[in-house]
Amino acid sequence: IVWLRANRKPWKPICWQFGLSRTAATKRWQYGIALITWRLNGRVPSSKRSKRFVIENADRLSRKIVL
Repeated sequence: IVWLRANRKPWKPICWQFGLSRTAATKRWQYGIALITWRLNGRVPSSKRSKRFVIENADRLSRKIVL
């Protein structure tokens, strides 16, 4: 999903291709971007952590880099 969005594919065909609702596709895309952010910062989130935790902490990591 991350790669398709990077290539500017619209959400509707992505949702049809994966059989997801728009909300579910967006959440998976956010999680993918968050994992990339974690890895670029030299960290790996624990597999026991929730997707929400990974996304929220990636947001904090990216803010530290920008500021």
